[in-house]
Amino acid sequence: MPVPSLLAVFAHPDDESLSAGGVLARHAAAGARTAVVTATWAADTPRAAELAEALRVLGAGEPRMLGYADARVPQSAPGRARFCDAPLDAGVVAGLPADARRRLFATEWHIRRPLVTAAPAQSELTA
Repeated sequence: MPVPSLLAVFAHPDDESLSAGGVLARHAAAGARTAVVTATWAADTPRAAELAEALRVLGAGEPRMLGYADARVPQSAPGRARFCDAPLDAGVVAGLPADARRRLFATEWHIRRPLVTAAPAQSELTA
């Protein structure tokens, strides 16, 4: 039986390592497609490079960052909306990768829990 693919969604870079690093590494080592999406921080910030290195070590692919600003750290995505102010609609969900349809879904989501339940349902409809 093939190992299910895994999509993990987190609020910030480093949440993936702190909350689910072992799960991500274990699935990747077993041959599963593994992907991580973070809601905050822009791709041109130092945290993006840190996330890329963490995902390389975990075997979890390239970073996928939605690029919203962290509510308490505006420089995390200069000029971008704070994620806590973003509407929870298809626009936010559309920021997830096109291949976000996975069999397993993991998260440690402490800010916008409704997105976690909406994202897999939406990706099932659009993928």
